[in-house]
Amino acid sequence: MIEQISWEQFLLGLGALVLLYYAYVMARYYSREISRGFQKRPHKQEKKPKRSTLIQLNEEEFDRAFTELHKLTTDISAIASQCQSPEELLEELRQRLAHFKGRHVPAFQKTLISHTLRYAQLQGLSLSREALSHTIQHA
Repeated sequence: MIEQISWEQFLLGLGALVLLYYAYVMARYYSREISRGFQKRPHKQEKKPKRSTLIQLNEEEFDRAFTELHKLTTDISAIASQCQSPEELLEELRQRLAHFKGRHVPAFQKTLISHTLRYAQLQGLSLSREALSHTIQHA
């Protein structure tokens, strides 16, 4: 009996079984997505409004700010080891950021926040991201 089945019939049967299996998987696990695809109106996902920040620094100012950022990150590692409390660290940081033009650049803010939090954590100082962000923005 098996000898009477040709390779073509075997492969067609196997293909049909694979097709049925994947149809079952799609119906079982992706039924919501499939039903949304057949609706007349597309499903709108709520999007968070993006903060729009436009920082205009010319190339020379940006280079200066980037160099200053590098110096600040080096200073932060030294400051964090000398400070005894988070408030003292924030005050030292506030003094150093007073004349830093790049503190309004979002990428520089994120760098300062992550670097300061890392060194504060290494020194055992509990510092919140919100307090640090507020200090950087309002220095």
